[in-house]
Amino acid sequence: MDTQEEVKALWKLCFDDSEDFVDLYFRKRFTENNNYALERNGKIVCAFQMLPYSLLLDGGELPTVYGSGLCTHPDFRNQGLARTLINDIFQDLYKKGIMLKTLIPAEPWLANYYRSMGYEFVFDFVYEPLSIDDIQPDSQAVITEHRLPSADTFCYFDKKQRQRNGVILHSLDDYMTIQEDLFLDGGTLLTIHHGGVLVGLALQRPWGDNEVVINELFADTSSLRTSLIHKIRHIYPNRTIKWMRPLQESSQHNPQLHLGMARLINVSDFLDCYAMTHPNEKFSFKLTDKQLPSNNGYYLLNNGRCTKSAIPLEDAPRDITINQLAHILLQPKRLYMSLMLN
Repeated sequence: MDTQEEVKALWKLCFDDSEDFVDLYFRKRFTENNNYALERNGKIVCAFQMLPYSLLLDGGELPTVYGSGLCTHPDFRNQGLARTLINDIFQDLYKKGIMLKTLIPAEPWLANYYRSMGYEFVFDFVYEPLSIDDIQPDSQAVITEHRLPSADTFCYFDKKQRQRNGVILHSLDDYMTIQEDLFLDGGTLLTIHHGGVLVGLALQRPWGDNEVVINELFADTSSLRTSLIHKIRHIYPNRTIKWMRPLQESSQHNPQLHLGMARLINVSDFLDCYAMTHPNEKFSFKLTDKQLPSNNGYYLLNNGRCTKSAIPLEDAPRDITINQLAHILLQPKRLYMSLMLN
């Protein structure tokens, strides 16, 4: 059995995903290059995939990976294999210059486990109520419902995703895979044209028995957005609609919900980029990273530069952990991820 088939069999043993989703994931997302695994007696018993993405932050694109499918064979659990594998991954990603590793905990209780490995919640969102009563739909717009992946819409989608700051970017290949996954769940892609020009799109899927979640909605005007929402209500007439939105785009006072966690990997490289885009910030600290000792040391951010040293660079530097550093630097950015294969 080759590596892909072996990991696929382990995935099926550990997760309750549909056959169609598993086939999609291993056809479009899995590669031997992004797979990390531990073997016992010649068999893979623990695996984790690192899917490459970019984080668009303050005008630059930072190399990141999204951790997907961490699983351990039931016969080998409670032996620390997952923790060992994650530590090995950290070391390899550090050498490759990856600045950030992200993931979405599969279960709420896993959050504390990942925190013990240096992760922190920094990707948040809100479910925003749909308020369209005072806005009329655009009567000249033409809405099309798609149930097959559309590459023609990517340029518009990419333009809109890049108008955000602190967002995980989706490539064309990823965008096509997202649509396939959406359609497997009975979801739809809606496009809206005005005068033959694409001016909006929405991706949504049924959730449970009574809801539909709008995972992404872009439109050039409020009336075009209203037109898309009316169409969604028509397609799913008996379901409550939830609209997943970034915090910075929400005009409502809704509860802030956690989604994804981040783990700083190559701190020096990240801080070099951060310092250049925040030249007025000054920050002196001593960093402790239990999993990646290469990150340990004294840092000074000042005048657009980051300096690292084995000795204090200023009097009384602040002692912080790798978790605290992620929270201090990233939480204020209100980072956002959507349309992940979670």
